[in-house]
Amino acid sequence: MAKTTDTAPEVVEDATPVEETPEPTVEEMLGDADPYEYVRAKDADHGAEYTTTRVAALSAGATILDKPATDQFGQLIPTKTRLDLRREAEANPNAVADQSGADLPKEN
Repeated sequence: MAKTTDTAPEVVEDATPVEETPEPTVEEMLGDADPYEYVRAKDADHGAEYTTTRVAALSAGATILDKPATDQFGQLIPTKTRLDLRREAEANPNAVADQSGADLPKEN
């Protein structure tokens, strides 16, 4: 039978300390750009593209796109939503209906 010892395990010091870099602030990300300029942004969670101000997009964590935010008449471009149909079908396979029209009554 092996003998057990009551000594505590040895503490090992990490040789390379990890430097924590703080996340940049909105002011640092803006730089010299106009914070209230309209930009096209892409939502990180859903992938939707929408028009907003630069400061609002940066505060929300959205990616600023290199696309115009207004049309030729100066109107804001509407939101472009993104729907991942594969994810929807995997989440609820019974929701995908047969679109062939085979179950519809025939017209005379």
